[in-house]
Amino acid sequence: MSVVSRGVARGENIQVVAQLRNSGPSPLTVLRPFGDWYQAQAVGMKIWDGKRRNQYIGPAWTYVIGASAFAVIGAGETVEDKLELNPHNFAGLSGPGTCTLRYDYSYSGYWDTTAAAGNSGISNIWRGAISSREVQVRRK
Repeated sequence: MSVVSRGVARGENIQVVAQLRNSGPSPLTVLRPFGDWYQAQAVGMKIWDGKRRNQYIGPAWTYVIGASAFAVIGAGETVEDKLELNPHNFAGLSGPGTCTLRYDYSYSGYWDTTAAAGNSGISNIWRGAISSREVQVRRK
């Protein structure tokens, strides 16, 4: 995971970029890095401000994701996604200071049925968890 800018104005969205790389010898079907955008923000994104973890306090959504949230990555290839984090959706994140972000990507098979709907061809989706490196962002 990386950020588009290491410095953002107070109250400005933080733009993050995540990549998954297939280091195996065969194609791999995966949930895109931010394919489940709500789970990515509310559960996967970890943000600390030096004193405490800034919990997600944004709206809860009812939603369904489909085949477009998944990708097949060839051997040695990557898939990349971008996500904007609204600071008002995280407790204590709208003020000035430096925060540390980490993304805990995971997929447990929850969306397998909707991904396979409509003859999408999406099947055998990789399951597991990966933690990104930590990135710092300064809010001015």
